[in-house]
Amino acid sequence: MSDPRPGPCRSATGPDARVRRVRAPPWLAHHGEEDLDRCVRIGTWAICRRCWALWPATGLVLGLLVVLRAPEESTWDVVIPMLLFPPVLEFVGVHVGRWTYRPARVWALSPLLALALARLLYRFARNPFDPWSTLLLATSGAACGWAVLRFQAVRREEALDPDRFLPPGPGGGP
Repeated sequence: MSDPRPGPCRSATGPDARVRRVRAPPWLAHHGEEDLDRCVRIGTWAICRRCWALWPATGLVLGLLVVLRAPEESTWDVVIPMLLFPPVLEFVGVHVGRWTYRPARVWALSPLLALALARLLYRFARNPFDPWSTLLLATSGAACGWAVLRFQAVRREEALDPDRFLPPGPGGGP
């Protein structure tokens, strides 16, 4: 007999759909039923893979910066945009539909984002008026926020489209 528990990447449709309905706090699992392939399964919870990869690493790096009393400014800070750009670009690309979601990309890019984010948060905590950290946090946050809003608008539009279930007409359209 096969294992009735679904794996982290199984679809929320078919015979496993009723098993996949798990409850978790929204800060751990903020994906809907249609996006459960973006989650890892831990016990009965489906936790967002990106958050699972990002926030523990960010906390660890931020903790090390505090314990080691890192300087507020460093010559290495010029590397932050290079660490920040690929994960933000991937997030935006996936959410606006340019790329498909790939768990391997999330696991590969999250450490880069964790390093950059921890350093920016450390600088921001030490000096809330630091223009460098404020600029980078605001621009990357705005890009990601716009992508999420766009993603939700497209999903809402798809859900409201009455022709989405109709077969194509004679000319190839509805």
